[in-house]
Amino acid sequence: MDRETDQLIDEGEQFLWQFARWSSNPAVARRFHESLGPAGTLSVLVKWARGTPGSDREAALQMALTRNMRVSMETASRSAGFGAVAFAHGLVEESARTEGGTTDFALQALDFLLVDSDFGSTFLTTIADELDVRHRRHDSATRVDPMPSLMTSLRRAPRVALDFLAGQGRAPAYLHDRDWDDTGFDALLAVLVSATTSADLIKDPLSQTGRKATALTASAIGLVAARTDFERLARRAAQGANTISLTMARVLATYMADVGSTVADSDTEHGIFALEPLSRCVRLALASEAGFNEMRMGVADYQIDMIGWDGQLEAGSTSAQVEDFFVSILQGDPTKTEAERHARVEAWKAAD
Repeated sequence: MDRETDQLIDEGEQFLWQFARWSSNPAVARRFHESLGPAGTLSVLVKWARGTPGSDREAALQMALTRNMRVSMETASRSAGFGAVAFAHGLVEESARTEGGTTDFALQALDFLLVDSDFGSTFLTTIADELDVRHRRHDSATRVDPMPSLMTSLRRAPRVALDFLAGQGRAPAYLHDRDWDDTGFDALLAVLVSATTSADLIKDPLSQTGRKATALTASAIGLVAARTDFERLARRAAQGANTISLTMARVLATYMADVGSTVADSDTEHGIFALEPLSRCVRLALASEAGFNEMRMGVADYQIDMIGWDGQLEAGSTSAQVEDFFVSILQGDPTKTEAERHARVEAWKAAD
């Protein structure tokens, strides 16, 4: 490393020391980003991120600077007096610009900012709404897809996640129609879990958010079950991709009363699922061991409220029918060998 480069890194580390101190200060972060503006924020981030580090020290500096830029943007987005809507709009608009039509540096910068970030709800809602328009309703030919990164931020904001997925036409577009890579689909399912199982949203099933979450859950089960790549997802889950089955199990475990109503074909006023798509999604939930265990606990909790006076499941009761339903799914799982199916049925029964 030459002396000039070493001096630049020294100066960068001195700035980083200051930056790291105030990136979590709402007033300072707000003024910093207001002075940069959306274009300047992305431009500085691009400048810091571009180039190949010449040493471990330079790589560590580059990583720390860019991560602290994300922290400062999170802080500013939640600070009082910050123009969240206008700034978020500006970021999306600026990210649509390309240099010579061949590169997407600004979009890459926005994509980086969106990874697992804790933005203010107004700021995140605006970005999500505008990216939805740009990347779903418009023909986007960019090489960078920011939607998987957006999902990692939405999952951290349950109310925003619910409003987003429950928006007009979005559930079919994202849960059924869209082609995702594995990481993106896992992130999408995490958003679904956040939107449909968060206690603050569903503690009152008759509240606006409770009804919206229930409707989204009913829609989501049908849409995921009808995906053209469903069998690939099931095989992937069976091969150890726990995220798919575990997230599906968490959703179904939360709505076990509706699962019971569907299986028993009774109390249709509260049953929200159709049996065939429910069966497919239960198979997905049970595909991995993590999902199996989560689903077993969900069914057990449900059965506590349905147990007979003698401490046994009443023959013909909804609870007994649910038990038989889950056993039948395990017995018919095409992703398992006969020996594996038998062992899993025995494990399920042993957990009663």
